Amino acid sequence: MAINLVTTFKPLVDEKFTTASKKSLLTNTDFDWTGAHTVKVYKISTSAMNDYGRTGPAQGNWSRYGAVASLDAVTEEFTLKKDRSFTFAIDKLDADETAQQLAAASALARQNREVVIPEVDSYTYGVMAAMVNFDRAGYLAIATQVASEHTADALREIYAEIERLREELVPQEELSIVKRMMIGEMMRILDGPFGVADVTIENILCGMDNSATAEAVDTILSTTPEDIRRLARQYLAREDLVETVVGRPFAEAEGSAAEPAAR
Repeated sequence: MAINLVTTFKPLVDEKFTTASKKSLLTNTDFDWTGAHTVKVYKISTSAMNDYGRTGPAQGNWSRYGAVASLDAVTEEFTLKKDRSFTFAIDKLDADETAQQLAAASALARQNREVVIPEVDSYTYGVMAAMVNFDRAGYLAIATQVASEHTADALREIYAEIERLREELVPQEELSIVKRMMIGEMMRILDGPFGVADVTIENILCGMDNSATAEAVDTILSTTPEDIRRLARQYLAREDLVETVVGRPFAEAEGSAAEPAAR
């Protein structure tokens, strides 16, 4: 006995499970490139905090609030580096005969959700750098996570920033921010008896006493942009760096333009 089973089609699409872009958590939308290829942004310096002179200005100052500083106003350029596009065509008969599941509006929304947003997000990467110190040595680690196809772009930008450290002087205002962050982190570690005990043990194991902590603070405060450039030239030579890429083989990444120093 032959039986023909019924097949039906429902006006539904098996949509991919996608997540809306989280790029806004890491970036801002302050700049608009509509009608422009390059945008110039002002970078304004800030003023250091001073001890308020309640009884009058400190010697050499005419203000109770400290020495009056001038603010710098320099510009930085941001230029678009990618021109990306997509295209598709929907035949009217195809749309009519698929219960309007190929409607242009839903197809465009799906394209944005499943293709455009993931590609844009894959260019948004965060780079982590950490310095690990030992008794007589240490190492600097730089790490990030990006889509495989953007491996070369990420490496190119990291090496470009390292080269800037070797060739350019770090702006004094930027260095001041880093100094405050480093000293603040030291204060956080030393907060409480257990933190002090841990640092004391580490100092003893390294053959030092707790005066090393004060010396470290003095070193941080006295560091100059010239010191940063000198150290970068001494320790961050590209041929001395070890590079590790985990994931799809480096040679398969599209547009590979940065050759790794080592793997």
